[in-house]
Amino acid sequence: DQLLRKMSTELQGTKSMQFDAEHTMEVVTKDGEKLQFIAKSRVAVQRPNKLRSARTGPIADLSFYYAGSTVTISFGNA
Repeated sequence: DQLLRKMSTELQGTKSMQFDAEHTMEVVTKDGEKLQFIAKSRVAVQRPNKLRSARTGPIADLSFYYAGSTVTISFGNA
């Protein structure tokens, strides 16, 4: 609990941050075979109202932008 509160306090004062993430999507085929698809994302946040995420992977490459009151999603090269 104390560690979570400390982290929350530090993040609250952060004006901008960037991180990379790797995520896995698992799909089960009609035959019961499990397939895993690994994708990577680079996320950037600038407070109070900007966010960008660029995702690349075997299913789709896309970018997500939020700038105040506008959201843009583009497909293709992230």
